Amino acid sequence: MEEQKSHNQLLDNTLAFFNSISNQIGSPFIVRTLKPKLNVTDLKIWHIVNHLIKEGYLEKTKATTGNADFYTITLNGSLFIENGGYQKQQEDAELNKTIICQNEMRKVRNDRLLVNGTWFAGIAAFALLAWQVFLWFYPVYAHYPYVLFGVKP
Repeated sequence: MEEQKSHNQLLDNTLAFFNSISNQIGSPFIVRTLKPKLNVTDLKIWHIVNHLIKEGYLEKTKATTGNADFYTITLNGSLFIENGGYQKQQEDAELNKTIICQNEMRKVRNDRLLVNGTWFAGIAAFALLAWQVFLWFYPVYAHYPYVLFGVKP
C-alpha cells in the first residue's frame, strides 16, 4: 500500500508537473495525467489546481471554442517550484520558529545577566562608599589615599 502524500507534496508535485510542460494543458488531460501520479481523486486534483490558481502559481484561460479550460504555470509558479516549493517554504518556517525561540531564550538570559550585573555593580559601589566613609572617620593609615588628592581628614 502506498503511503499518503502530504498536502505540500501534492501541491509541489502538481506544480512540478505544470512546470515540466511548456504548453497550455486542457482540463481532461490534467485529470488523466495527474491522477495516477498523485494517487488522489478527481475532486482532490481540482482542489489542488484551484488552490494553485488562487495563490497565483497557475493561470486558467477559457478556450475560444468549446467548454474546455486551459491551464498554464505562471512565472511566479515556475520560480516558486524551482526554489523548493511548499516543502521548502514549510522547512523555512520551521527553521525561523526555531531561530526565534533561540533568540528569545538568549534575550531572557542576557536580561537576567544584565540585572545581576547591575545589582553587583550597585552593591560594589555601596561597599566602596561605605569603606571610604569608614576611612574618613577612622583613618587606618595616616596617608591613605588622601595624599593623592592633597586632602587630609
